[in-house]
Amino acid sequence: MTTKRGDILRQAIAITESERNTQYGDPGVNMACWAELKAVYRKYAGDKYSTEHDQAIELALLKTARIATGSFHEDNYPDGASYYAMAGEAEGKKTAPSGCEWYPGKPLTCRCHAPKPPAPPTDYRNTTKRQS
Repeated sequence: MTTKRGDILRQAIAITESERNTQYGDPGVNMACWAELKAVYRKYAGDKYSTEHDQAIELALLKTARIATGSFHEDNYPDGASYYAMAGEAEGKKTAPSGCEWYPGKPLTCRCHAPKPPAPPTDYRNTTKRQS
């Protein structure tokens, strides 16, 4: 008796034992490359983005790792682009308080959410020195 699970596993074996290594490179090398790319991303991005955004970026980095460690495989490019689009969409879902002119998909340009300009430097020439 064949089951759907068995069919899925047989399909996975067929894919794994085919030209997969030629297309994407050695899985160990690919995973090592992906881990390094994720570590660099996490180091610089920190926690400023949503989990949904970060997961989409990390999947795009998987495609980047496959490009770096394998041979040319055209589907890596639209797949990677779709993951970047998902990441952008995830961040665009953030909503601003009611009454704000900002809306998803547009830069934060309203007065209530625009980045604050840096404070002007303090002019220390006009300060009095303390007597010791």
